[in-house]
Amino acid sequence: MKYLLLLSLSVFCTFSYGETKECYTPMDALKEYNYLFSGQVSPYRYSNKTGFKTIGWKLRDLKPSNILNKYKLKNGDVISHLCGVSFDSISRNSKDAPKCCNEKYPDILTIKVSRSLIETFDLEIPKVVHKKGT
Repeated sequence: MKYLLLLSLSVFCTFSYGETKECYTPMDALKEYNYLFSGQVSPYRYSNKTGFKTIGWKLRDLKPSNILNKYKLKNGDVISHLCGVSFDSISRNSKDAPKCCNEKYPDILTIKVSRSLIETFDLEIPKVVHKKGT
């Protein structure tokens, strides 16, 4: 079932978006946007009968200078989706990682945020270009 879902997602990306959109894995996106999240997030897990499952990243220790504050994110908010893919289907080592196709990437990262696990909202965060020597 999992492989069928991944195959369907891959086919959808290929036929729906053609060559106008760049496909990438959510982990690739995190590496590209590492400057936003480094030291600011920790895994958010819940336990079930088979053990613990990561369902997102919880924001913590946000500094006043962090760009995430500009988007009204707060300590305790949970990032539950990257580019439309939920964290419970994202694996760091999986060869079957889901692919995201987004015409805005790599200039804009799309995330879904949960606040108090009740309120959810989508955000588009533009990539900040750092100048060398600053």
